[in-house]
Amino acid sequence: MTVVLLVAAFVLLLLFGVPLFAAIGGLTAVCLAGRGYPLAMMAQQMFSMSDRTALVAIPLFVLTSGLMAEGVGAKRLVGFIRALVGWLPGGMAVATLAACVIFAALAGLSPAAIIAVGSMMYPGLMAAGYDEKFSLGLVTSGASLGILVPPSIVVIVFGVIGEVSIENLFMAAVAPLVLIVIFFTLYSLWRGRAERVARERFSAREVRKNLREGFWAALLPIGIGGGIYSGLVNVTQAAALGAVYAFITEVFFYKSLKLRDLPLLFRRSGALVGLLLVIISVTFGFNWFLTTEGVPATLTSWITAHFTSPVAFLFAVNILLLFLGCLMDILSAIFITVPLLLPAALAMGIDPIHFGIIFIVNFEIGYLTPPVGINLFTSGAVFRKPVFEVARATAPFLALLLAALALVTYFPAFTLFLVNFVGR
Repeated sequence: MTVVLLVAAFVLLLLFGVPLFAAIGGLTAVCLAGRGYPLAMMAQQMFSMSDRTALVAIPLFVLTSGLMAEGVGAKRLVGFIRALVGWLPGGMAVATLAACVIFAALAGLSPAAIIAVGSMMYPGLMAAGYDEKFSLGLVTSGASLGILVPPSIVVIVFGVIGEVSIENLFMAAVAPLVLIVIFFTLYSLWRGRAERVARERFSAREVRKNLREGFWAALLPIGIGGGIYSGLVNVTQAAALGAVYAFITEVFFYKSLKLRDLPLLFRRSGALVGLLLVIISVTFGFNWFLTTEGVPATLTSWITAHFTSPVAFLFAVNILLLFLGCLMDILSAIFITVPLLLPAALAMGIDPIHFGIIFIVNFEIGYLTPPVGINLFTSGAVFRKPVFEVARATAPFLALLLAALALVTYFPAFTLFLVNFVGR
């Protein structure tokens, strides 16, 4: 009953427009006071997050994303990919998908990818002969894939809140990402053939030209991802190296940013970092209250008593997360559900890395489900389409995501293959 009341109160506060940090902080303060705890415990737990070294990665990755998004590196990288695969049947769609993943990963937000990629690739898809509905669905859905790619803030937040290895989470995300990209690519290639879309001519000269222009930008995601996946650096070190590299590349190599542009960029990045860290800090206080009151232990006991197998438990978790994804933004859902469900998953013998990827893929789908699917509203605003029409356009891609979720959920060896292969 306590869990139900807490979740209901939290959802109501969000529905009434209360900011996320205020909803979590206010709810925590009420719970502490109601149970006789001093409110100073909340401040103490908020301060305790200062020893979480992984949190340093968040401002560094936000800065890296800001530098690449404001500069020209990401655009040049997309140009290279388009020149490389544009000649394939459905090549423009494949290039659009790659552009969505790159921009979503670098910007840290799916809406930013829709805005940036939409202005470049959506008109190109239409001009190439793709159906308007398919083009709209591809841009809207493709942007959701960025949360599986470094430097995903969502993965870092899950790792911090759940106390799970962030490096291993990024490594485990590779197989689901590849699977979803393959599904989307095959569907795009099929639509390209079915609609007899005109193919661009392959030009080795154009590929070389775009490679020269985008070479330095391409080294950033390769360096960050390669460093984390190989184990040469941890997430925090990769974030620091990425920020320095992005600064040098955009200011000195591409000269797309001037030193006078940096103070404004730093202020924007600082505002986003401040918002994230305030939310995370109040969550620490809320998690302490839940643990002290034994709420996760009680919920775990109830779950293990009512679910006789991990398969049934994971099915119920997927239904719950898909439902929450329709109502809450992804960070809100992670903050409120991870402390409650992760202990139960561990008690059922489910690997925490695998469980984390299930969470993230579920909320990736949440970007595309009404009424709170933020990608739907962003695409509706950018392309001047009704949200219902955008939702219909994303339906085939949503079905592919659900198929991928089923495979990720019930074949843990697939998700954990890379983690187990490198022995981490």
